[in-house]
Parts: sequence; structure tokens; C-alpha cells
Amino acid sequence: MAVITLFSRTDRMFSLNMRFLSLILIAFVFSTGCDSSNGSSNEGDLVIHDITIGTGEVVGNGITVIVSYIGTLEDGTIFDSSELRGEDLIFTPGANNVIPGLDQGVPGMRVGGRRRIEIPSHLAFGRNGFCITDDDCPVPSNADIVFDVTIVDILDFVLVEEVKIGSGEEVIDGDRVRIQYAVALQNGNIVDSSVDDSYLEFTIGTEYIIPGLHEGVNGMRVGGIRSLTVPPVLAYGEFGDLTGVIPPYAVLLFRVDLIEKVDRDGS
Repeated sequence: MAVITLFSRTDRMFSLNMRFLSLILIAFVFSTGCDSSNGSSNEGDLVIHDITIGTGEVVGNGITVIVSYIGTLEDGTIFDSSELRGEDLIFTPGANNVIPGLDQGVPGMRVGGRRRIEIPSHLAFGRNGFCITDDDCPVPSNADIVFDVTIVDILDFVLVEEVKIGSGEEVIDGDRVRIQYAVALQNGNIVDSSVDDSYLEFTIGTEYIIPGLHEGVNGMRVGGIRSLTVPPVLAYGEFGDLTGVIPPYAVLLFRVDLIEKVDRDGS
């Protein structure tokens, strides 16, 4: 599931044009500012209470999920939630890109299920706590926390946001297209982009690039712009890319501009 065409230009890996930057979803707070190898004791176990048993598929390690959540301190103070952020959390249990308490507490849930997860400090934000700035730390040092999580869905498809609907011809499987693009990891690290005067050309549905890009471009109109959230099952999966730039189980965030449809004679 490699994308040799798209990601071989490592010499310009971080050359994203700033006009793309504001439209890429970043900030995955649960994987930042956390040092759970803290100086406090590694005491306390994860405590799980299933409030509602879902009726959908069972979630396991390696399965990317969409989760709505409320994060609170032990006294009930809300420090974060999907409602406050205006978007649900997307992550893959077992990939170690969220705090250990969530990584360990979500597997076994079913889609539609709701679970209360009581997380001791050493499986949460540790001695560093969770700080937005030096003076603003919603989760203090060595704090135990509670997450109320609901599995909204399993993400085995591409989430598409229409930033701009083009006025040109719609493209479908079998059409050859030229796009400009930028792609980032969920932590905001930009892993590749086209430069101002270049583009990526490929035939939708036939060439060896990640399936998520085929799926995400299909149905666009020339001149259109989309933001794509591509799960690892449609990207680099459990191993990441060969260069090591894209880690295992990485969710990729694309910004795609459809420049033109290429005629069969290449024009």
C-alpha cells in the first residue's frame, strides 16, 4: 500500500504553501505535552464502566474510530470535549497516538456504545499535565481524569469536506487528473506537498497510489478544493511508509485542489 509517486520527494517534505495551511486539520491534543513516565508513582488501575453497550461492530486495536467524548477532572470540571472542539476525535487504538488510558480503554467497545473510563495520572497526562500555554493548564500535574466516550463509527472510508465546489467538469473513475495537494499528520506535521508550479497527475481508480486519494478525488469538479481525512486502512496501514516519515496507523489529512482533467491525448 505504498505511494511511491506521491511521497518520494523528501527534499521538499515541509514546503507547504501557506495558503494550504489554514485548511488542514491539525492539533491532536491527546498526544502532546504528555509525560506519563512521571515522577509520581505509577499507581492506580484503569476503571471501565459500560453505560450503553452498542449494537455495531466491536472495536479492537488497529481499527480507526470516530469518537465523541467529554474529558473531566475527578471533581467533574470539563477540560475538553468534542462539543467544545466542534469535531469528534479520530484515532486508532493500539497506535500509541493518544494517552495510554484511551488506547487501553476503548478496545472492546461496540459502535454506538458509551463508556466511562477512569484514568489514573500515569496513564493520562502525567507530571506535565495538559497545558495550552504555560499559564493555562486545564489538567494539572499528576491529575487523575475521566473520559466519557461514545463510538460514533468505524472510519474505514474517506471523510470529505467540500472547501470549494468547482465549476468545471466532474471527474470519475478512469479519468486522468492533475491536482495540487498538501498532506499532514494529525499532529500538524506536514509530510508532503506540491510546490507552486507542479502537480500530481494520475488516473482515478487505476494507478498505484493510496486508495484514499482515489476515493477522495472521485466526484470532484475541476476547480474544486477538498479536505480529506484518510484512515490508515486506505493509506499506509499498520506499517507506515518505507521512508519512515509516515508512521504506522497514521491518519492522513489532505488538502486537494483539482487543477484539470487531462484528455486522453495528454493535453
